[in-house]
Amino acid sequence: MNKKKEKLKLVPFGIASRIGDTIYINENLKKYSPSLYQAILDHEKSHSSGFELRDITLDLRNSHLKGNKLKYYGFILKNPGTLIEFVPIYRYDGSFVINPLLLLSYLLLFFICMGFVSWIF
Repeated sequence: MNKKKEKLKLVPFGIASRIGDTIYINENLKKYSPSLYQAILDHEKSHSSGFELRDITLDLRNSHLKGNKLKYYGFILKNPGTLIEFVPIYRYDGSFVINPLLLLSYLLLFFICMGFVSWIF
């Protein structure tokens, strides 16, 4: 089995994302917390280079952040550019990226809200 090595690209926004064989990671993350940086890098390396069901379960479990959750949320609060991670469709390097888990979550929330609104009125 021939496994390609991932490319690492520092970006001034977001937290981290893997698109194909490239891992995009926030340039301020390592300075903020080396342990959080390594945990997030390990998480992104665990993702497939395409899209597989295990990628969804990996994001749902998010076990790589154990012991770093407070640092993770602190990093988000100190770096507003990280909020792009919570948008289901965004753009990296000229390519549109869809986060299916986030997209499904927002759709589910939308339908729940619509059901609640129709129940009230």
